[in-house]
Amino acid sequence: MVNGKRSNPKCFLGILGGSFDAIDQNEILGDHSERAERLRRFLEEEVWPRVPADQLGRTLTSAELSEILGYGPDGVSPEK
Repeated sequence: MVNGKRSNPKCFLGILGGSFDAIDQNEILGDHSERAERLRRFLEEEVWPRVPADQLGRTLTSAELSEILGYGPDGVSPEK
């Protein structure tokens, strides 16, 4: 963490300048392709098949998004 904020590893490497030019960034940051593949497979096999066909690709209205986020007419609604 830097100044109470989570650090971005790529940004951190940029700050260090050319210090890591000789090192493969995947060795530092890790290869996330297996994790991404597991996530894609989970979405394809478990999540998307359960979404009603008429809802796939549909964009939320402003009112729907506000309701999901808990916004009321006067801003954030109190907890229920």
